[in-house]
Amino acid sequence: MQASPPGPEIQPKAVTEIYPTVTIPQNYPAGLYREVSLPVNYASNSFSIRSMTFSLVFDTNRLTFISNDNNQDGLPDSVLLGTAAGFAVQFRYETQGSTGLLYFGVSDLISPFKPIPSGVLLSVKLIPRSTGSIPVPFSTNDQPAFYDLQGQPIPGQGVSGSLLVTATSGKAYLPVIFNKYPPTYAIRGRVTENGQAKDSVLLQIQTGQLAWSDAYGYFLLQNLSPGVYSLLPSAAGYTFSPPSRIISLPPESNNQDFFALKIVPTATSPRPPTPTPSQERCEERIFNGGFETNGGWVIPNTSYPAGFVAQPVFQGARAMRTGIPNSWENRISSSWFYQEFVIPFNARSVVLKLHIYNQTGEGSISTSSDRQSVRLLNQSNQVIANLIGPNLGNQRYWMFYQFDLRNFTGQALRLAFETYNDGIGSITLMFVDNVSLMICY
Repeated sequence: MQASPPGPEIQPKAVTEIYPTVTIPQNYPAGLYREVSLPVNYASNSFSIRSMTFSLVFDTNRLTFISNDNNQDGLPDSVLLGTAAGFAVQFRYETQGSTGLLYFGVSDLISPFKPIPSGVLLSVKLIPRSTGSIPVPFSTNDQPAFYDLQGQPIPGQGVSGSLLVTATSGKAYLPVIFNKYPPTYAIRGRVTENGQAKDSVLLQIQTGQLAWSDAYGYFLLQNLSPGVYSLLPSAAGYTFSPPSRIISLPPESNNQDFFALKIVPTATSPRPPTPTPSQERCEERIFNGGFETNGGWVIPNTSYPAGFVAQPVFQGARAMRTGIPNSWENRISSSWFYQEFVIPFNARSVVLKLHIYNQTGEGSISTSSDRQSVRLLNQSNQVIANLIGPNLGNQRYWMFYQFDLRNFTGQALRLAFETYNDGIGSITLMFVDNVSLMICY
């Protein structure tokens, strides 16, 4: 019997965006060996999403991701936050053979929870190493997940994209004989206000690359190709002197400093003849946040107290351990430590940053009572807020967390790190390093 001819090919219909969606642009333009900031766009589609996770996958033979963290904020300098700024951001970079994986988690951890706004969630800097279309899909093994303000899962989707890479000159592209990138350069500087460091200032150049000044006022734009750049600072309520800088690379360009000037609104009533400009001041409220000395932290004498360790550490020579490190010592214990501080009423910004390394031999949270947690307590050790957990994690790598604590102004608080072991089965630990509480007025 003669086979019937095949019917017309059915094209899949486009997915209607009725759920929360993260999207990578298709054929996003890029130049060969030129750093490109690939945006990850987020559309809430009328859902109030408190947290989300997703992973990007790329071919390391065709794309390079630089994981350096020169400003030591816990995120690679190649990750630029957009609407994710102000939320707790988790990041992990892994390679398996020629496959690179970038894992992201964005969430609000402090009640009352606020939804993540739509827009450019974040951008990832990549360096193309070949021309043509280079896919940058979302991982199918770790598909995007979304959770509402009550922590309930919400259906969502990830729309994968790609880079369209062209040679940067009119000549035909030839394979690179030596495994070597063209030289790149950096622009460094500092922003101050009335002689004090000014943080959270956006510095941007005409190619779209950007950076923010840190708690000490310093900023860094790196991996820049030779050329002439216009550097422009911006921050709500401020003007800057100079308003911009024109910079030629090479050579490296240091000390590209700016002075922040607060905008004084026009008064509707007579002003004093000589107004006094407002002063901004920032201070670190955590003592010994790197655990390099023995001071600052209170370690309660429990059945298995917390203690300083030399491994693992995120930075420096020491970190702090909670929990039980040896299986033969397993017992019922609450292993914890804390530091007390006061957040003044007049604080303009209160930013807590810390690094956590979780480890457990337990199978799951449903079969074990072991828990790891980071909490804010009052002076009676009553829980004011759960910042992390209580949960049971076994990531075994350093994870960065950032919290906005402005809701707790005027309170005396204890920042407490705790691991509870139930004495049954396996042991659970948590390591802590690089804790910072920066308060600005």
